[in-house]
Amino acid sequence: MRAILKALSVVLVISMITAFFTGCTAEEKSLLDALVKSSEITSMENSTNLKIHFNVKGLSEEESVIISQIADILNNMEIKVEGKTIQNKEKTALKQDMDLSLSLLGVTMNMGIWQDIDFSGEKPVMTQVMEIPAFFRMYLPEEFYDKQYLVMGQEDLAESESNTQLNYKKIIELSTTLQNTMLDFVKDNIDEFDPGFVAVTRKENKIVDGETLAVYELKLNDGAFKDLLKYFINNTLKSKSTLELFKEVAASFTGLADVAGDGSEEATTEDKELLEEDLSKNIQEFIDKANIALSAFEDVKFIGEKGITITYAVNSEGYIVEENGYIDLVIDTGAIEDASNRMKAKEAGKKIYVNKPSKSYGTYEIGLEFSSAISDINKVEDFELPQVDSSNSISFNDLMGFPNYNLDDYEDYEYVEEDFPFSVLVDYEYLDFTADPYFEGDTLMVEARTVFEALGADVQWNGKDKTVVITKDDISVVLKQNSRTALLNGSEVTLDAPVTVVEGKTMVPAEFVAEAMKVKMELYLEEEILFYTTIEE
Repeated sequence: MRAILKALSVVLVISMITAFFTGCTAEEKSLLDALVKSSEITSMENSTNLKIHFNVKGLSEEESVIISQIADILNNMEIKVEGKTIQNKEKTALKQDMDLSLSLLGVTMNMGIWQDIDFSGEKPVMTQVMEIPAFFRMYLPEEFYDKQYLVMGQEDLAESESNTQLNYKKIIELSTTLQNTMLDFVKDNIDEFDPGFVAVTRKENKIVDGETLAVYELKLNDGAFKDLLKYFINNTLKSKSTLELFKEVAASFTGLADVAGDGSEEATTEDKELLEEDLSKNIQEFIDKANIALSAFEDVKFIGEKGITITYAVNSEGYIVEENGYIDLVIDTGAIEDASNRMKAKEAGKKIYVNKPSKSYGTYEIGLEFSSAISDINKVEDFELPQVDSSNSISFNDLMGFPNYNLDDYEDYEYVEEDFPFSVLVDYEYLDFTADPYFEGDTLMVEARTVFEALGADVQWNGKDKTVVITKDDISVVLKQNSRTALLNGSEVTLDAPVTVVEGKTMVPAEFVAEAMKVKMELYLEEEILFYTTIEE
């Protein structure tokens, strides 16, 4: 399962990358080359704008009032970033100088952000400086009113992480390796990738500042995105080259397990071998589960009517110098919950599924409108960060009040996992309970009235002798509170656990219900699902 989850993340990443080049034409390969070349830029100036479009449907009047206030804030917000970036070819050293502008409800806040990160040498360097907007200074403790900058350095990071010495250099190296591995895979396999539609098209050139730019447009709607995933899972995923890629990626993830720098090479190697073995053995299981998920969510819309549209402008040197796009996302909570229940039933091997309407918490429509441009590629000269000291700045940990805790201080605490109740289904329809199912020893107890009535029986309470009488056709059952015996068609039956009352509801062993009503019962402990089946499959 561990390997399958990691594989899923890789599927999504690679699917998005290959979505750019589904036509496999010469022009689309040119865009791929531009993406690769742009990733090799060592310095540049850039500007980015972001707007959010937010709307919610299907909420109650009370909920709508609250959400409308949030929507007003988001819909009137605009983020602009302008900056300079310098990095080395190995991507182990980075300097940034950024001006951030946030417009919110008619008020604009400006701040500068600087970074100097260098993991190329023996001793890591990490300095981050943020200019504190005047608006925020009003809310700082009095002793910080006159401070202009907030600073985080390597020593602050070490303290806030409770003395865990992370191997940042290794993280950067693994990240770079993973990125290069992904790009190499796409370049090597692009000719074979053909889901049957073209997502990227060549548009008319545009002229900016006298320079002619080649323009490409990526368009995906909800159906195309799902078709892309289906093709990748059922075709590309089965190829030998993809399996080798997954092994490399799994090995990279395993390498991250040693970022704490404890030198546990033996454990890391063992984990790597286990991941590779699991991946090889369970690849078909992953494909099966992924297809169940795709089938269950087939009618659930995740991409709105405007779809995903991104245009790229490439200059004569082969660099992407402009990006403009709109991503239209939809989160339908009721449809997602219903599809999740349907998927859970199918994973348990069920062929039929009938579900009452799921509770909806609204449908959220989120639009991301963005544009970016870069210039002075590989021409930016070095720059200095602001001069900071105790007179004009505060450290992050001073502001947050972080003491230098040690992990040993928490050795007496233990993690308690939250326990969720079993799901109980009758003919694949979920039941709602006042008293949740629970285990009495090894016996699962369920609410008698709800389950018996769902199975078509009549349930009556006899207050005089405190018994529950259940009847259906030629079946009769009598349950007595706190008794370990029940009457089934006039004969005494010993129960695995006594009948009890919880929250005013009579609880009975789940297995006895199946025996009494002559129905099939299937209990899945790992998935925490109980099925009662009366229909013929």
